[in-house]
Amino acid sequence: MLPWLPYSVVVSVQWTRTIISVPEVSRSVELCAQIEGERDRTVTVGIVFTPLSASMEDYNVSSHSLSFPKEMNETCLTVSIVEDGLLEGQEEFLATLTLVEIESQIILNSSVATITIESQDSELILLLSQKIINNFLLILYFLQLFQFHSPQID
Repeated sequence: MLPWLPYSVVVSVQWTRTIISVPEVSRSVELCAQIEGERDRTVTVGIVFTPLSASMEDYNVSSHSLSFPKEMNETCLTVSIVEDGLLEGQEEFLATLTLVEIESQIILNSSVATITIESQDSELILLLSQKIINNFLLILYFLQLFQFHSPQID
């Protein structure tokens, strides 16, 4: 064991999937990470979430770290997806998993996952269009009724 490593030899920590697409209506996405190598204690790694085209209001995280007890090689974190009803198109954010040596602050390993929140806007636009058309037809119907039943003034 190297004197500056707090663990036996940790080979790598990485996301199990680095490209993830999730529909906005799904409400959540599970991010899973794996650790390889022998270790003699629990290893905790940090996670930094970076919005790209998504804003921080588009998702919620319950933790900014993952812990791997020495007997576990995989662990997961659930990220909540917020369906905000706004017409935005696809939105992306990054989740960067980083293993840092505590005393020296040297980055030992890092892995980045890109999460794409797939837009449901086309379905929303279709639904709104149908409602607008239905309302317009209803207004036309009432206007025709009014026209046929209105008294004639000479």
